[in-house]
Amino acid sequence: MSIDVGGLQIAELRIVGVGGTPGIGFHRLQFSVEISLAGTPGRAFELGSLNCFAYAGISQSGPKPLGIAHPETSWFRSTTDHPRRELLALHLDLAGEQLEALERLRGGGSLFFQVQFRMLIRSRERGMELGFESVWFEANLSEWSKVLKNLGYLDMLLVAVELPIELPSPLSTAIDQLRAAHQDLIAGRYDSTVGRCRMAMDSVEAVVRYESAMANIRETFSSKSEIREAMTKRSRADLIRMAIRHYTHLAHHVDSGPPESFGRHEALFILTAAAGSVWDAAAQLRNRA
Repeated sequence: MSIDVGGLQIAELRIVGVGGTPGIGFHRLQFSVEISLAGTPGRAFELGSLNCFAYAGISQSGPKPLGIAHPETSWFRSTTDHPRRELLALHLDLAGEQLEALERLRGGGSLFFQVQFRMLIRSRERGMELGFESVWFEANLSEWSKVLKNLGYLDMLLVAVELPIELPSPLSTAIDQLRAAHQDLIAGRYDSTVGRCRMAMDSVEAVVRYESAMANIRETFSSKSEIREAMTKRSRADLIRMAIRHYTHLAHHVDSGPPESFGRHEALFILTAAAGSVWDAAAQLRNRA
């Protein structure tokens, strides 16, 4: 899209890419903007005081405000007799809640970003006037997944429940399944997310081998309140693990009726629970050692 002055095109703006950099307590999106300045023989137009406002949506219809995107440097240019082209980076800092809101909005599909550019244009003939333009950019699933990876979002859930960096090697399969489940969550494959959590829990069970205690835990939990309240911390943790496996069973087996389908909030809920269970299993293995 171009910026015109009196019917004369003096600059063309185009977003050519989007990237991400993790910050301390925030996430930085970076839009790469290509600016093509037209040649204006015998005339000079000064462009500066650039302001950029970002919007986002799942289509080019009704995008919602996302924030102010700041140029990487104080930008000022003047046209000359010859055309030239340059790149400018725009930084948009997002809180974790905003990034999560974008993911809920995206629902596994593409994101459409609109950046509205405002700048002051000065020329000898026309004085000072306002130049403005709106530019769209579609971040498809492949490109946006790379952004999330660069932001560390793929590991955010696991870090949030404080999984240790160095896990016991027997739990490596469970962790691989959880990471794959999180990637499925990002791609909108919610049934697969829950199914992979089931495989992670099966892997945990194979390592900690608590199956022999399951019958006793069920019986205790089903007993009178005073017996149930006397359950140990370990028994209660194993009960939670059993409940997670029981819930995720629906993603792998059809006991009766049509198969269950899962939404994003359900997949996120069980993925968080499964990640916490893996952390508990890691601590249990270390205590045994």
